[in-house]
Amino acid sequence: MAALPLVAGNIDVSGQTTVFLNTGEVLYFAVPDWNFVADANILGVSQYPDAIGFQFLTAPRSGATQFAVSLESADGSAPVAYPGLLSLVPGTLDSSLYSGPVSALSGTLNIPASESERIFDGAVAILEVSNTGAPVTLGLAPYTFQQDMYVSLEGSSFSVGAPQASVVLDPPDVPEPRTAGLLAGGLIGLGVLVALRKRAA
Repeated sequence: MAALPLVAGNIDVSGQTTVFLNTGEVLYFAVPDWNFVADANILGVSQYPDAIGFQFLTAPRSGATQFAVSLESADGSAPVAYPGLLSLVPGTLDSSLYSGPVSALSGTLNIPASESERIFDGAVAILEVSNTGAPVTLGLAPYTFQQDMYVSLEGSSFSVGAPQASVVLDPPDVPEPRTAGLLAGGLIGLGVLVALRKRAA
């Protein structure tokens, strides 16, 4: 399980069921790629994803919403932004813990080959969701915030779901360097995960 280390002012919201997201606040979702790498090695294809699909579910929300989404490496380099802004749209969910209406934030972000290696070179990437609209409360109880986001990593011939990982809330009024730039080191457990991340077939 990937974990984002906390820095001053940041809040680990992985286990919360709801989060109030003010205008300008950013959510950082850790996206491990070890299972994508393992499957790519078996298939003999590139170990770097071509695209990332994401879907975040929350309880139904009325009113206008607006979010900017981007993906970058753990050290804050090689950012790739989703083209345009996204809004929550109505949908439904039928699952073991919840059945009923939801609001969803979803999209697919294509990753240039020249950037994918840089973004995923550290075994985990960071998916950023920034609230550029009005303040909003997000979450779909009884699911935790960690479970509200589903991410798939896509290659030329296959796709896999990324393991659920940590979520950090970064308030905008903390006078410190970019959070993502402080995430190098300690992002993911050592051991088998490191072994799977070796870039050798």
